Amino acid sequence: MSALLQVRIDETLKKQAQETAKAMGLDLTSVIRMCLTQMVNLRKLPFTPTADSFYSKANREALDHSIWSLNNEEKVTKTMQELRALEE
Repeated sequence: MSALLQVRIDETLKKQAQETAKAMGLDLTSVIRMCLTQMVNLRKLPFTPTADSFYSKANREALDHSIWSLNNEEKVTKTMQELRALEE
């Protein structure tokens, strides 16, 4: 059985939270569920996951392409500019 939880928050905070959750590959509902589950399990406020640029969409796509290239015995090359762009 599920229950509905409604929370009123500032619209800007909601949008920023949604963007941060998306950067971690999550939706806001999942983040709230994870937070509440951790709070109950730990009996304290949970840790705060962070949006690591390593997991950005652009970096994941670049990594997937590099893995594909390696698996297909293709040479993998990146310019310094491309490597720096992955850090952003």
